[in-house]
Amino acid sequence: RSHILALDQGTTSSRAIVFDALGQAVAVAQQEFLQIYPRPGWVEHDPATIWKTQLNTARRALRLAKLSAADIAAIGITNQRETTLVWDRTTGKPIGNAIVWQDRRTADICDTLRRDRADRLIRRKTGLELDAYFSATKIRWLLRHTKGALANACAGRLRGFPPQPGGVCVGLLPRHQAGGGPPTPPGRGAPAPRRAPGFRHDRLVAGLESHRRPGTHHRRHKRLANHAVQHPHRQMG
Repeated sequence: RSHILALDQGTTSSRAIVFDALGQAVAVAQQEFLQIYPRPGWVEHDPATIWKTQLNTARRALRLAKLSAADIAAIGITNQRETTLVWDRTTGKPIGNAIVWQDRRTADICDTLRRDRADRLIRRKTGLELDAYFSATKIRWLLRHTKGALANACAGRLRGFPPQPGGVCVGLLPRHQAGGGPPTPPGRGAPAPRRAPGFRHDRLVAGLESHRRPGTHHRRHKRLANHAVQHPHRQMG
């Protein structure tokens, strides 16, 4: 194994780059995808489109480099950060479109929390400002505006991301592990997970699949996102 495959799942396109042992890019593939604007200030992505475009670019980059999955020593993923998606842990299917990091639909929730001075608690515990950019209020919105989502969350049937800076890349990994939920991959600023026995890069390339065990969550983001999923009955606006 002599090459590295980098997956760049961005806001407007998915891209894959193959690097050789010297760090030189030997093949690049990129595919743009549709942006969905249901209302002014709202931005969504189709989860299936994210998956398909990233998979297509990974396969195309390997073909351009004249390599097979067996030639890949490691895979790295970078992504569009706080774009948020909730899915059924049993079926692996999303309950709706992903809410993109640019989306401002939950600004009113943040305003309510700010009036209650919850922003001070959030800043003290996480070091972050209260803003609709982050995933917690996006998860809240999905649970309250998707039929059956709140009840399913209370029953433990839903999973969501990003609970850490790994964002959409979390959902690129566990296609064959719907029952167990996604692993935590290294993201921007997130600790790298341990490599589990039996990890096969060929399966990850072929279907962007992985046998990873969950790694360490990034604490600052985990508190907000996990609170929204684990305590959906608590009012946030």
